[in-house]
Amino acid sequence: MAKRAEKDQMSSFIPRSWRKKVEGIIERRLSLGWRDLLNHFWVQTRMIFSRTILLILGAMFFLFTVATVKEQTFKEKEVFLFLIIQSNALAVILHMNLWETEREDRTFELLLMRIPNLWRLIWFKMRVSLFWMIILSLPFFIGYTWFVNIPAYRAFIYLFFCMSCALFSVSITCTVTSFVHNSLATGVISVILIWIFAALLEEARLPWSDYYNFFINPYDEDMASYVKTLVLIINRIILFLFVFIFMSWFKERLKKTERWIL
Repeated sequence: MAKRAEKDQMSSFIPRSWRKKVEGIIERRLSLGWRDLLNHFWVQTRMIFSRTILLILGAMFFLFTVATVKEQTFKEKEVFLFLIIQSNALAVILHMNLWETEREDRTFELLLMRIPNLWRLIWFKMRVSLFWMIILSLPFFIGYTWFVNIPAYRAFIYLFFCMSCALFSVSITCTVTSFVHNSLATGVISVILIWIFAALLEEARLPWSDYYNFFINPYDEDMASYVKTLVLIINRIILFLFVFIFMSWFKERLKKTERWIL
């Protein structure tokens, strides 16, 4: 019981006195439905941001900040490389422990009883982590837009391509976690798989790779301008197709609930 109490304390990074004041304000001003949504948001946030995850995130942001200053990143191509690496790393970190917590606490069975549709269950679990993935990425996108003088519309396109690519990494991470019963091992394996996939698409020079290179720069100067828009649209469609395939595979894994509960 002592270990369990310590674990619960580690996953809470807001002082209890502040939390009680906020809860009192919420109870007086919001309806029951909104309170239920906020409660779900808070519980899922606590599950995501354990002390270990916060330390990993802090180390990652520090590493990228130092690398940016050291490399003096002032070109859009270099900026996009930093952003897409960071977005995919953030996707793995925030999702490698998302389902492990349910397995450890043996609450996955209760979630299935509350939400019988597996697609709704996946969305129920992941919407908070996807929200934080975007929120934590925004400061870097805004910072680069300001300091490197990237036009706002180009920064928005960079954000879309990085976040959609990160969604692909999320689908891989969730699929891996259904096979591996350890969050850190899930993160390592997912990073290796994503790195192999990215290296293969970037360095192997496969035919028609612009159509299925999910790490493509939308403003790649080597691509002919008159076909660029069509290629990029097809590229994202194929990416979302792969995301659907991985998540469908993950859904099939979730049907075997005894592997998660036992």
